[in-house]
Amino acid sequence: MDATTSAGLIVGIVLIALVRSKKNTDLLIWAGVIAMTIVPYQDSEGKIQTGILSIGEAFAALTNEGVIAIAALFIVAAGVKETGFLGALLEASFKRRRKREVTERFKMFGMTSLVSAFFNNTPLMAILVPTISQSSKKHGLSPSHILMPLSFAAIFGGSCTLIGTNTNLMINAWLIDTVNHKGFGIFEITPIMLPSALLALVGLIYFSPKILPERLPVFRRLGDLSEHTIEMLVGEQSTMIGLTVEDAGLRGLDSLYLIEIIRRGQTLAAVSGNIVLESNDILCFVGAVSSTSELKHFDGLREPDKRLFDFSEKANRRFLEVVISTSSSLVGKSVKDSRFRTAFSAAILAVARNGEHLKGKIGNIVLQEGDTLLLEARRNLPREISGGKDFFIVSESKTIAPKFCASSFLALGIVLGMIIVVTLEFVTLVTAALVSSAAMLFFKCCSLENARKAIDWQVILTIGGTLALGKAMAASGLAELISESFLIFVPRGDIYHLIAFFLLSSLASNIISSKAGALFVLPIAASTAELLGVSLLPFVFSIMVGSSMAVSSPLTYPSNLMVYGPGGYVFQDYLRLGLPITIITGTVGIVMINILVPF
Repeated sequence: MDATTSAGLIVGIVLIALVRSKKNTDLLIWAGVIAMTIVPYQDSEGKIQTGILSIGEAFAALTNEGVIAIAALFIVAAGVKETGFLGALLEASFKRRRKREVTERFKMFGMTSLVSAFFNNTPLMAILVPTISQSSKKHGLSPSHILMPLSFAAIFGGSCTLIGTNTNLMINAWLIDTVNHKGFGIFEITPIMLPSALLALVGLIYFSPKILPERLPVFRRLGDLSEHTIEMLVGEQSTMIGLTVEDAGLRGLDSLYLIEIIRRGQTLAAVSGNIVLESNDILCFVGAVSSTSELKHFDGLREPDKRLFDFSEKANRRFLEVVISTSSSLVGKSVKDSRFRTAFSAAILAVARNGEHLKGKIGNIVLQEGDTLLLEARRNLPREISGGKDFFIVSESKTIAPKFCASSFLALGIVLGMIIVVTLEFVTLVTAALVSSAAMLFFKCCSLENARKAIDWQVILTIGGTLALGKAMAASGLAELISESFLIFVPRGDIYHLIAFFLLSSLASNIISSKAGALFVLPIAASTAELLGVSLLPFVFSIMVGSSMAVSSPLTYPSNLMVYGPGGYVFQDYLRLGLPITIITGTVGIVMINILVPF
């Protein structure tokens, strides 16, 4: 095989793997990169060569200026969040409620878009979703009319500046790395993206309640969850007394799942297998409530005279909802195989997927990205849940309202300083981001531990790996071959090329992810521009519109995934609202590119 065929085979396998599974996307992409460094191919002289890329070329992508800037900006965003500035700002903005729903939606969506233009929308939505979920529950409202449009508003606001979304930063990194472009300024893309975002925002404010059906979160539809539990009393003569939970055989039940023990009026939440049973313990199970007979053969177990379990907050336990992220180590594992209770010090009470409560034995459920879990955890929330990459916390017990403080304004000053010096072109974005992240650490706006956690290494590896694959596509001639085929099917004319790249990047971003989708299309755009003898920038902007505003799937952005369960949505709801929004943003974006960016 020649280099083009070899590269095409590897890229094809990687794309198929990414479409079939969203788990470990970074590893799948890097498997393709490593394959590019060892794959044999026949050169133009008929000799067998090894490696379309060298090892150095493959790993050089991780030291790209744009990739380093993205890593640094994760720390900057963590500093802003940790000082409470974001929470206090949003609390102050949303505290006063107005009677008119349109006015309230305008304030909520508008402020979210504005803030997300300068801060990553993932921590922004992490603050908003629990607040709105609690508020809607308190007032008996449907969060489905708010949460998805709010996520879209954050995505559209972020698309209007270079630093508002990782997708724009990633495209900028590709330009710097591949075509020696100096990189965009923070507001250089704003004239093109802002009109699309504003029109989409108007549509979200006025029309999303008419487009989206009213849905309740699945766990709220279940009613009193106490009805889905079973309680058993350990009698005083039971032979189970003195045995651990595991030794007593209460760990591997067919249809039931032990979640807590009530002992002398105190609750032992998320009990582990080594807890020793005592007489008069009340064992609380969740699962198939028709399976009480499964517990009858345990010596000395009987139903108590009075039910004690309820879902009120206790001094030593709390209930919360979490959504499994695409980077979670749980994806593809059953609850039992994941050893969830041991790993996260929490018990799963229920699992919801695509708007439906999954019935049957919880331990047998194979978890997927986007699943919503109702958890019982200890009052001091385990660090594995609160600080890990496995979950987005979307609903939890009310905490103290955040307030502005000196460190909040210090963090804000660092961010504003970064924006100003980059806008005035005193320094490059990567320099400003590195200095700002160092300042966040020096002034203790962000701890070292939280800074380490803040960097999403899967994003960094995904971007670096896809940049390396793009180099291999160009070096092997694969990008040029695809471009030649691309031009056969696309009508001649600049406007048609813009439309084609918008559609291609939007489709790839919604199927794979906004970041990987764009980076697979960019090498094709570079080869197409070279073949046509035109500027590459109009095609880049078209891809930017298509990928950074991709909202027709819950998997394109973490914020979309975050609202999936709490909004009670089904997958089709994202198409129902996202498709018309995509048409609007694409049409306006292409018009603006055609006007403002010369070919």
